[in-house]
Amino acid sequence: MLFTMLQTDFSRKSEAKKSKMSDPKVCGKCNTVIPNHWVIYGDKHFHKTCFRCGPCNRIIDPKETFNERNGTLVCHGCQTEHFQPKCAVCDEVTIGTRLIYQDKNFHYTCKNCKACGKPFEAAQHDHIVIKMDGSFVHDNCSNF
Repeated sequence: MLFTMLQTDFSRKSEAKKSKMSDPKVCGKCNTVIPNHWVIYGDKHFHKTCFRCGPCNRIIDPKETFNERNGTLVCHGCQTEHFQPKCAVCDEVTIGTRLIYQDKNFHYTCKNCKACGKPFEAAQHDHIVIKMDGSFVHDNCSNF
């Protein structure tokens, strides 16, 4: 009798799974039925043409790197352009090592020593002094 109950329960689960697999897929973007060839992201299905970057509207290949910001898909290019910190001097994106001071980002080469005028290098990071006036100087600069 126990075997019969388990078998019946298993059969119900199996039928429910088949039913769920045959349910029509509805696009998480346009809310229309997807007849075939969909992209799955999270718990949603999308038409391949609806799987797009929010900022640039480009179709995202699901094999490429992308992010999600506040429920919106963002391609790698837009992630870099719109959401990465930018240098306070040149306004270009700062990726990798950078100087950060008072919520501002700087490329090492965009910030010069106030004493000698030479640009900083990432290898000098532990040898940069920030003075009370907010200027950056080399700790061993002869004009310091």
